[in-house]
Formats: sequence, structure tokens, C-alpha cells
Amino acid sequence: MEIIEIFVTYPSGLKIQDHATFVRDLDHVYVPQRLEQILCRSLVAEAPPEISAGIDGARLALEQETDGHFIVIRPGQPCEGDLSLPGLLGRRVATGTHQHQMHGVLQSLALLAFTAAVAVGCLTPVWNVLSFSILANLLIVSASLRLIGSWLGRGEK
Repeated sequence: MEIIEIFVTYPSGLKIQDHATFVRDLDHVYVPQRLEQILCRSLVAEAPPEISAGIDGARLALEQETDGHFIVIRPGQPCEGDLSLPGLLGRRVATGTHQHQMHGVLQSLALLAFTAAVAVGCLTPVWNVLSFSILANLLIVSASLRLIGSWLGRGEK
């Protein structure tokens, strides 16, 4: 067991810094009772805070479990049984509004790349290897962005 620093940052800008107990074998963090009460009350009143801890010189995110303790989320460490791309990369997936916004941005960038490909195709007076490679790259980028955007937008009605 070790004593570590824990950081709680609310969307409103409020920042709380406190100490917590870290069990290295289990990657569990146990916060003091006073901080646990503050977190429980604030979850009802406002948006959930970002909770992180200073462990081994790095600031790592924490995820709250149902029994009140926190689990350390280490980058590059996939969740057990999670075979999705974000799970394999060890990153959290943006949900809800963020996915919808990223879907829109990627679809817009795909349209922009396709428009640039059409412009290159129409405005190129002499076709050579460079012209074909630019056109092919723009079409590949457009198709890739479109597919990723569609993947993020799946489930929308």
C-alpha cells in the first residue's frame, strides 16, 4: 500500500487535490471518506469530474467501481475481452455527443478530400505519375475518412 496524490477536476473548473491509498497488486485506489462523500453528492448535482492519480511519476486516469474504490486505467493496456480497436489501443471511446461531433467532422473532411480530388482531376493539364498519385491519395483519404466517420455514426437514427 502506498499513499498517492489524487486529482479531481470538475467541468466548472473546480480542482481538488487530496491523498489516497494505492494497492499496487490490484491497481485499486481508495479515497478518503470525506472525498468519497463529496464525489457522491456532486454526481447528483452536476457533470461527473475527471479523476486521476499521480502514480510512478505519471498522471493516470481512474475509473470508479460500484463498491466505491477506483481502478487505475493504464494507457496501452487493453481491457479484458475487449477486441474493439479502441480497446486494443487501451483508450476510452468517446461516447454520445462526442461521437456525433467526430462523425460530422470526419464526414466533412471526407467531402473536402473528395472535392479536392475532383478539382485535381479537372484542373490537371498534363497527366503523369505525380498527378495520378495525388489523385489516388486524395481518393484513399476521402474513402478512409468516410468509413471511419460512418463507423462513429453507427447507431444514429
